[in-house]
Amino acid sequence: MPALFGNKDLAENAPWMAGLMQYVPVYSAFKVGQQLADPVQQEMASMHGKGTMFAGPRASDFGSELYLAPSELDQYVQIFGRVKDPAGRTWHQAVDALIRTADYQSLPIDPPSGQFVSHRAALIQTEIARFKQLAKQEFLYTTPKGAEILEAQEALKGRQNELNYIRQYGVPGASRGNAGGNLELLDLNR
Repeated sequence: MPALFGNKDLAENAPWMAGLMQYVPVYSAFKVGQQLADPVQQEMASMHGKGTMFAGPRASDFGSELYLAPSELDQYVQIFGRVKDPAGRTWHQAVDALIRTADYQSLPIDPPSGQFVSHRAALIQTEIARFKQLAKQEFLYTTPKGAEILEAQEALKGRQNELNYIRQYGVPGASRGNAGGNLELLDLNR
């Protein structure tokens, strides 16, 4: 509408816009940024570009064949947010406790670099990875998709054991010299 850009002439099909525009200034359509007040968010934001990417839960965490659908990923993220470690802390509480320690505060504040990982960022990512493992375990044992993933992992483990047996002892009923050829065929068929 022309009135949105400061023009007084309104389109003929929208005379109601004149009344509305006197109460809604154009700049109110744009959000005003807020400063981060959470120490964990501040610390993670200050680490941006320092050789790390804080990798929380992802749809591919259980493997490329066991990719999570959006609703399943949402469940996994919710579990990650509320899962607690043996000390009874969530990942946010654990990272908050970490960044308040004297050892963490004594680490240098590294400048942004694509080559080197910041020690501070590495410690935060280690905590995130620890809680991702806890969330994965809870997801596997409490959700329907987790049960499917466990079943698929067991089948994969059985196939790996079978291949290891064949590599070590050969194919049952085959001559010892032909075991390598059968192994290649078995690998191709999986």
